[in-house]
Parts: sequence; C-alpha cells; structure tokens
Amino acid sequence: VVGFTPVMVDRIFYFLSYFVSGLGMYFLSFVICFKLSLASKNMIWIPALTGAVFYMLNNFTMILLSFPPTNYMYSYMLLPWIFLLYLKDFHISIDLWKRFIFVLVFIVLLGGNPSNTIGIVALLLFYEIFFREESKIIHNIKSFASTMAMILLLSSYIYFPILANSGNPYGVISKMDTISSVDHNSALTSIDNLFRFRGHPAQSNYVFNVFLLGKKIILANFILLILVCLSLLREKKDKL
Repeated sequence: VVGFTPVMVDRIFYFLSYFVSGLGMYFLSFVICFKLSLASKNMIWIPALTGAVFYMLNNFTMILLSFPPTNYMYSYMLLPWIFLLYLKDFHISIDLWKRFIFVLVFIVLLGGNPSNTIGIVALLLFYEIFFREESKIIHNIKSFASTMAMILLLSSYIYFPILANSGNPYGVISKMDTISSVDHNSALTSIDNLFRFRGHPAQSNYVFNVFLLGKKIILANFILLILVCLSLLREKKDKL
C-alpha cells in the first residue's frame, strides 16, 4: 500500500533488527549495572553501551542476520526487551498498561522460532526460581494470572487452528531425523566454540568464514569470556 518493494521491506527489517536489539540490550545492561552498582552512576552508560555493541555485532549475529531476514530474528530482537520488562515487573504490575505492553511484546516473540521462544521462557523461569529474591511470581499470582489470561486470549489465533486440526504443524519428526540432526550439529561444533559465539554448522558456507578462522580473531572472540570471568572475582555478590 505504501509502495515499498519486498526487497526494501526486508532491508528495513534487517537494519531495524540491529536497532531494536541493540537498544533493548542497552537499557537491560543499564538496569543491571545500576542495580548491581557495577559502575558509578555517571558512567553506567559505558558498560551498557558495550553490552549493546557486543549483542549487536558478534559471530552469531553475522550468521543470524541473514538476508532476507527469517523468523529467528524475533527471538534475538526481543530477548533483551522481555528480560528487561520482567526485571521491571511489567508482568505483575498493578498498572494494566504495563502488563499490556509485556503481553504485546511476548505475543510478537511467539511469532519467532518456537524452540527459541521456549528457551527464553525457560531462561526467565530459571532466573525466577533460583536467582530472584523479591517480586516473585508466586507472591503476585493474581496479577500474573491476569497477564497469562491476556496472553492466551490475544494469541488464540495461533493455537486455536492447531487444536482444531489436531495435527503437528511441523510434520512428522522421526527418531532418525533427530539423531541425524544431533549428529550433524555435534560433528561441526565444539565446547570452545560456545564461548566465542561460534559453532554454527553452516559457518563454512559464508564468505566471512576465513576471517573468523584467523588467529587474532579467534583470540579476540574470547574477550567476552574473559570479561565474564573477571566479573566473577568481585567480592560482593548482589542479586536483582
């Protein structure tokens, strides 16, 4: 209707994915650093900006941000926003508009890859059970129940057709298909790749594969792991 070509729409979404994901990680990093007092109040923007840049530009996103974009992008873009809204108690807020924002973001997240969505939910539950001390869902079950009701109501267009058809929308996945997939991915990945944002089984098919295999780049890819290990040396252990 506006007159944009399909290629132009793909390009807009491609660059928008960087902006949305980076902005979300900036705010999330800012909140985490503020709560943990990892930097002076006037300098928090430095680690927040660093976190946003690392989240946008790394080996993983070089492959994920393919052209044209795929539905995997929704999980990548909305992960920091979902976690940020969760930390800010939007899912159990007494304000209806805050819960509505959480619901809308979560519904868009459902439009992404199902396994990634399940992984993000599992991450939130893991944090909720083992790390969160205040504002737990179990202490605000009524507020959270209304949030879940809104999610189920507004996302009914997704699961009602599946329930009506009584079938698996992804087709039949046999045991041999699963074994073959695990074998293929395991053969082309390694534990150390996980710590340097590598391990994609199709990385060798991309033009930047030679660049990523350079000795200096391999060493540079461990910077994030080194920074995380250094942060664990802090004596004071705070919780969000």
